[in-house]
Amino acid sequence: MRYICLREIKMEPREVAQALFDKVMDYCENERRSSIAYEHQLECVSRYGPDELLEFVNSHLTGEDKDIKEAIQNADQNFLNKVKKEYEELWNLGISTQLYEFLGDTLEALYENIVQNDLISDSCKVRRLKAYEEVLEKFVDSIKHAIQDKKPLTGYDLYDWFKKMGDAVFGVKNHDYYEEVSYYTGFYDMLSDTSKLETLFILLDYIDNVLYYIEHELRELEALTNES
Repeated sequence: MRYICLREIKMEPREVAQALFDKVMDYCENERRSSIAYEHQLECVSRYGPDELLEFVNSHLTGEDKDIKEAIQNADQNFLNKVKKEYEELWNLGISTQLYEFLGDTLEALYENIVQNDLISDSCKVRRLKAYEEVLEKFVDSIKHAIQDKKPLTGYDLYDWFKKMGDAVFGVKNHDYYEEVSYYTGFYDMLSDTSKLETLFILLDYIDNVLYYIEHELRELEALTNES
């Protein structure tokens, strides 16, 4: 738990916004831990975007947070607007960080689902890896075009690419996978265009890593296949 004292200290809008964002993160983490029905922290944080900031201040700050609450309640509109703008940047970063970490981990998990699957033959692994590689390369082209045009992919586009990758990797419809990916890509549409583009840009690093893994694994598998 973070303890932040603002009394007798003149805070800049950025500092107030950071204090509030830290409180939101703490609150959501505590909610996640104490909830009987599991709720991802990302879902909680998404509920307290810039437009819901005052609602959070009025509803969830406790007695130990009275300095923060007073700083907001006694501020003029110009100061509040600056706090909201700074908070929006932090909130977008918080959402996008959790999002690209999940999506990046998913890209690696799809690769591992093929190479660690003892129920399929080496030749089948080769086919699935090549199919996955093909979709990834097309995904890279789509991301690069989006970044170049400064026009991010939509949440549906992002979901559709991950759906195509899942189809290539699993070889059958995997509805649990579709549901999980749909859940996360739904948060992507909440982001600003700038944060969407940043998320896509960071995903390129994850994709490069997975393509490297695929290339290395294909060489080994094709050598084994040729020997047999």
